[in-house]
Amino acid sequence: MALDFKGAALVAFARQQGMPMKSVLTLGRLDSILTENWLRHLTTTYGADVTGLDMSREPYAEAFFKRLGAERIESLDHSAYQGCSICHDLNESLPRNDSREGYDLVYDGGTLEHVFHFPHAIASCISLVKVGGHFMASAPANQWLGHGFYQFSPELFFRVLSLENGFEMVRVYLAEFCDRPGRIWRVTDPADSSVRTLLESKNEMLVLVWAKKVAEVKPFSSWPKQSDYAARWQAGDETAVTARAAAPLRGPASMVRRFVASFVPDSVKARLAWKKHLAAASRGLQLMDRLQ
Repeated sequence: MALDFKGAALVAFARQQGMPMKSVLTLGRLDSILTENWLRHLTTTYGADVTGLDMSREPYAEAFFKRLGAERIESLDHSAYQGCSICHDLNESLPRNDSREGYDLVYDGGTLEHVFHFPHAIASCISLVKVGGHFMASAPANQWLGHGFYQFSPELFFRVLSLENGFEMVRVYLAEFCDRPGRIWRVTDPADSSVRTLLESKNEMLVLVWAKKVAEVKPFSSWPKQSDYAARWQAGDETAVTARAAAPLRGPASMVRRFVASFVPDSVKARLAWKKHLAAASRGLQLMDRLQ
């Protein structure tokens, strides 16, 4: 659990956009891996006054949040070994009598992927955000196999942090995990782009999430559903889709295509089909050089 380079950039960008941050809850007491060069980058790119912070002398990330305006910073963890403020197993729901004041920002820098019961964990997290406050996450996406129980897709957060659960999404990004700007994609909600979020990468990727709480709603009165399946079910067109897919191609041109295709190895066909899916998915991704 750490305040990583891209997660810190997300917080700095949000502060630049006016996000309130007087009270902060971090999931886990976050280590800081920020370098002097990266702090300078945050200052010049997002106007964050964090130059001069000596993170080598600050083993945890509280100093970073304080520099950006936080006055109350607490941390929640399963164990007290790192000196967290609140000990709680996120596999379990928060106590019903918990009268804890909400936070302007609840920030996950690498905890949720290690919690087996994700629905309980995320429900607890978003219940701790005050109305008008924000939830943020820097979570593993591609190339993190074995790091935790899970790797996350943008679709998951779009469906969880929805109006039905009292939130509106502000931004979702996919970003390379590195100590330089790297490549960043802003992600469109698959429910709006009508394509799945697919991205092929050789490098470790993070999904960066920023959502605002707009209403106090008990989460998951109905379970989230993947948007493309939900659209098909609502339209009731699955039978028609299947029938169209199964319909044989006719005419001389189609006969020639089938004849040529019979010589193409199945592995090549599968790769070409995947490339076709990636090309379609690009409609939901906007490549950029910084968070915006």
